[in-house]
Amino acid sequence: MRMVHGVDAGAYCRQAEVEVGDKGCAELMSELAEVGARELAAALVQMGDGSVTWVEQDPALVTSAAKVTKAEMRLDPSDTARANARRVQASTDAAPARLELSGRGLRVLAARRADDSSERVTSW
Repeated sequence: MRMVHGVDAGAYCRQAEVEVGDKGCAELMSELAEVGARELAAALVQMGDGSVTWVEQDPALVTSAAKVTKAEMRLDPSDTARANARRVQASTDAAPARLELSGRGLRVLAARRADDSSERVTSW
């Protein structure tokens, strides 16, 4: 990506997709690092031989997200199982999914939804 004043707004010369699915944050970051390294190497070859093609991004389509806060990683029994499972999926060591059980704070390292993901937990 070419650097410009805006965030994620410069022209790009390569792109790739990865399936998120049920991958946890660490697994997804590792896969993105591998794909990114492969795409960077290919881009450098294209720049070197002059075959690179730059694509300008449409500024109207550029989006950004706020940094995830620790409060957003707190599991909520009044929320859906799917929403809580997504919090666990997005968690890292630096910002783990958490809950309180019998007055003790717990980190949740893995979670999966039961067949009926619409069912709500009434208490921990």
